[in-house]
This record gives sequence, structure tokens and C-alpha cells, in this order.
Amino acid sequence: MNITSLIIKDNPYTLDQGRRYYDCNENLISSVSTILKMFLYKKYDFIYTSDIAENETEAMMSFIDFAIIDNGMKTLNNMWRFSEFSIKKTDKDIIIEEKGEFAKSLRISQTNFLDIRNNSMNRHVLEYRLNQDNYDYEKVQTKIIKKFINEYFYTDDLEQEYENIRIVDWINSYRAIIKTAEKNLQHNVVIKSKNEWKQLLLEFNVRDDSIDTIIDEMIFTTNSSDLLDCPFVKFDNNLAISTYIVAVIDPTRSLLSLMSNNHKKNTKINQKGTNFETYLSKVLNDVNIKSISIKENSYQLDNIFNIGEYLFIIEAKTLNQPTDYFEYARYLDEISDYLEKFKRNYHFFCSDSKIKKIKKELAMTNINTIYKIFVSNVLDTRSKIGDIHLTNDTVFQGYFLQNEPSAHIIEENKMITFPMFNTDAYKGAFNTKKFIKLIEDNLFSKKNEHRIIIEEAILPYSYVEANKKWQIRILNYGFKKIDDKDIIPI
Repeated sequence: MNITSLIIKDNPYTLDQGRRYYDCNENLISSVSTILKMFLYKKYDFIYTSDIAENETEAMMSFIDFAIIDNGMKTLNNMWRFSEFSIKKTDKDIIIEEKGEFAKSLRISQTNFLDIRNNSMNRHVLEYRLNQDNYDYEKVQTKIIKKFINEYFYTDDLEQEYENIRIVDWINSYRAIIKTAEKNLQHNVVIKSKNEWKQLLLEFNVRDDSIDTIIDEMIFTTNSSDLLDCPFVKFDNNLAISTYIVAVIDPTRSLLSLMSNNHKKNTKINQKGTNFETYLSKVLNDVNIKSISIKENSYQLDNIFNIGEYLFIIEAKTLNQPTDYFEYARYLDEISDYLEKFKRNYHFFCSDSKIKKIKKELAMTNINTIYKIFVSNVLDTRSKIGDIHLTNDTVFQGYFLQNEPSAHIIEENKMITFPMFNTDAYKGAFNTKKFIKLIEDNLFSKKNEHRIIIEEAILPYSYVEANKKWQIRILNYGFKKIDDKDIIPI
């Protein structure tokens, strides 16, 4: 943790360089988290010293090399299990190159989620650039957190509970730890007893009966995602944080990741799904489109509305955002299962008597066509499977609220905004043909497909055979993240 803090402190990028600053830190923290998991698995004892000998620094840097190798081997294993690849041997290199659509689709699915976060972070950076003298850091951070809560959890209600704990208590707990780190950047590590941390959280208005659970959830274990989600490390009877790691935590993203990781352990966070259904209904209500939901026994249709003689039946689901190969494979399985359930529910309600009841509730005299649409929070490269259309909440709310996706750049200290797509779908009266075309065009997927790049990882060891060495190079899919100077509309 000492070494990690020192390296982060020497990050070659600065805050006003936005994404590069955050990405450099996150890659390092991911590697250190891998090392820490190995230490915990092997049950090594932790000690803390403020003095770092040169040989200790060299030893720790060798563990960073190990983390790079470990990540490389995980990539190879995932490519073997889920994707496709080729192996080419030259005089100097063994080149393992990823192929196929699986990994491309995974990367494309990640872009919208990360763009939301990066765009908000970049806006924070841009405001800092434009108004450094009067920049109110606390005010901006509070605004960003509220926006992220709305984007990630589909609610403005910070009193809502996850794991039986209010969102505001989760967020304030992260903020308390972050503040402690920021005040102690002259030290690489801060160590306190659990009772001292509890007192600190109380000072940030975290509810007393929630504190023990929150701290326990934030202790890093072999099952944790990384030190950004779970920043506490056990030292005997105390808990330690790395100041330079904690200082770069994004509270809302860490909370979402923590909750998603708990969801993998079958912890239910159904409230987010309910929020999502309510959110889609509110979008329609805001533009004076009546929508209904119906439920009978175990059968349910989440949202039903019409545009003229065209009936739309919506299945709404919030899914864990895939972050790796395994999670994307699971996502594909979940989509398949949900679509089968959607078909089952639809067929239950498609009898003449039930359709007649739906028509009456929506004041329809005639039904020309029925469209079945699956709406989730994840960007899918497919826009239709069988007779079911697939889209996400960004497209859905964008169309009905006429919230056209825009790009933002800075030129001569001025913010310039322009549309990302050359389409008239977001203008004029609601029209079934335009809505369905917007879904089928899948503009976000097509745009993000152009951002797919090949990333190279060179493992810090060589393959040796008959006294000859080959460098191992792994080429796998990544995507080009958008900076304020790189945004180009399609």
C-alpha cells in the first residue's frame, strides 16, 4: 500500500487531463488489488512501517510485474473459454490475437456505461479549467454524486435502502473515508481502530445502526472487486486505507460495483428494478402518454402504451453491467431467459378478452400492430431477436423526451455542443415508424463499433525453448475512450 501510494502520487497525468489521470490510477489499483488478494489467500501477516528500503521497493515492483502476468493469463483464459483467437510465432515474438464478435460485443456493451461516468468526470474537469479561481469543489462533487445516483439507481430518493441501508449512508461513508484520505496525503497510509472509523462515519451523519454493516462490507477480502469498492484493509485489530487510492474513489461507482458484487452472491437489490420500471413510466407520463401495467398470478407485463393504432408492450429489466468475459456470457444467458419469460407473459395476455381490456384502458378503437420491446440498462449490439426489439433506457428516454444525444468540446474556453447523430428521430411528433427505426438503427452500437481498437499487452517474461527466447504479446479488443478533443458526430 505504501508503494501504491507513492506511485499514484507520481502519476504523470494531472487532474485537468481528466480520463488519463483516472485511468492511470485505476489500472495500477487493479494490479495492487490482485496482489493483495494473493497475500490474503496465502494468509500473510501485514505490518506497517513508514520507512521503505530500496530492496523492498524493488521487491514490490516485482509484484506489480506478477499482477501484469496474472492479468495477462486471465485474459488468455477468457479468450480460450469465451472468444476466439489466433497464435502466430515469429523469430522474436509469440503473438496471441483475439478474433470474433463475442469480445467486440462485450466492449461495445461497456461503452455507454463508462461514457456516462467519463462525461460527467470530464464536465467536472472542464468546469475546473474554465473557473479555477471560483471553483467550488464540494458543490460540484455533490452535484456529480446526485447525477450518478439518478443514472445508476434511477431515483432521486437518497433515503431508498440497499442491503437495508439508505443510499445516503453508503455515499456519506465513502465521502468520510475520502475526506480522511485527502487530509492525510502527507502519509501513505492511515490506520485507525474500527471504533475510530465508526466515530468518523457518525460525524458524517451516517445512521448509527448501519455503520457496522457498512464497514464490514467495505473491508477488502479475496471476494472483493478491488480497493476502490472495499478500501479497508485489516491490520491486526485495526483497519487501514491507502490515502492515494481512496482519494481517487468515485463514491457512486464504487457503491454500484459493491452492490453488483453482492448481487453475484445472491443478495437481492430488487428496488433498482422497481425504480427502472417506474422511471420508464414517468418518461411516458411526462409527455402525456398513458401507460399501464398488468399482472395476473405469476404473469406480468411491465408497461403497455400506444401511439395511435400501434400498441407497445414493454419488458423492463435492469441487469448487471458486464465488465468481463464471464459476466458478458452470463448477460447473454440472462437475456435469453428473460426473452423466453417475456414471450410466455405476452402469450398469456394475448387472448381476445384480455386484449379487449387493454384497448379499453388505453382508449384504443383499433390495433394495427403490436410491438414487443425489451428495454434494459445495457447497450446490446443486437436490435432485434425474433419478433422482439431490443433497446436501452438511453434510446427510450431520448426519443420520448426528445433528448438528442450531444457531444461537448471546449474551444477557446467556451463549451460547444453539437448532435452526435445525423437523424431526425428526436424531432417532431411521436411516430411509430421513427421510433422503431431508431431502435433498429442501433446508432450507439454502430458509433461505438468504430471505437473498437486492438490493445497490446507484453508479458514481462519470455517463452524459452532450445535456448531461444520469444516475447509473448497479447492483442485483444479494447475501445478508444472519447476525450473532449476526440468527439466526432456520426
